[in-house]
Amino acid sequence: MEELSITKSGEIYELEAINTVLAEKSLAHFVKQAWEQVEPETQLIWGWHLDAICDHLQAISAGQISRLIINVPPRHTKSLSVSVMWPCWEWISRPGIKWLFSSYAHDLSLRDSAKCRRLILSDWYQGRWGDRFSITSDQNQKVRFENNHAGYRLASSVRGQNTGEGGDRIVCLPYDTLVVTSCGDIEIGDIVDNRLDVSVLSFNHELGVEEYAEIEEYKKNPARDLLEIELEDGSTLTCTEDHEIYVDGKGYVRAIDLEIDDGVFVQD
Repeated sequence: MEELSITKSGEIYELEAINTVLAEKSLAHFVKQAWEQVEPETQLIWGWHLDAICDHLQAISAGQISRLIINVPPRHTKSLSVSVMWPCWEWISRPGIKWLFSSYAHDLSLRDSAKCRRLILSDWYQGRWGDRFSITSDQNQKVRFENNHAGYRLASSVRGQNTGEGGDRIVCLPYDTLVVTSCGDIEIGDIVDNRLDVSVLSFNHELGVEEYAEIEEYKKNPARDLLEIELEDGSTLTCTEDHEIYVDGKGYVRAIDLEIDDGVFVQD
């Protein structure tokens, strides 16, 4: 068997071309090749769980499935695969895709968004796919950046005006949304699944004060498209289009009907 020996520049370029094609066709190959650009000081230890994550994300991109929940322990490369690598990979062939990412922590969303943008702007990525699209200069921030094909990646919150945003790919954790209760902050999914006997912090509009209210009903809704509501104080809310939100001077309105500059109540 002949050993592969790369001694000529032409052979190096040929190998790079092969790897580029493999990365375009397979998200798993893309993650392996792009890893050094994102985590240069950390060795990638590949496992079957990463094959499973990449296969299912690629199935979403191919239109084979539309909804996916990934449950793996921390430090298993879920965030890097989903929030950083996947958008970069899909923009190679479909730069018009709009991405909406929501996380329980503003800092985590900014971290992943910054890594995603750095990967796209890296010499490695630009040298292979820089001709497919370009990041627009007028919207190039950590929380939101857009390309010249009308695609964008939006993080969970931004220090700006109130907006209601949608996306072709909505990546969020509504089950893990923390709710302020009489027993501390608890995930809403835990409250509903276990029918926890807690009171939930609410706002009494007649008295103009916060108060704890008893839960009247526990209910799970079928999976539906989500919107993200971004507030100028950096907080965020992920909800369905028909979720009602109290707006100063208007009363309760559906999330889909919110307008820029609407004033909403935010718990400190």
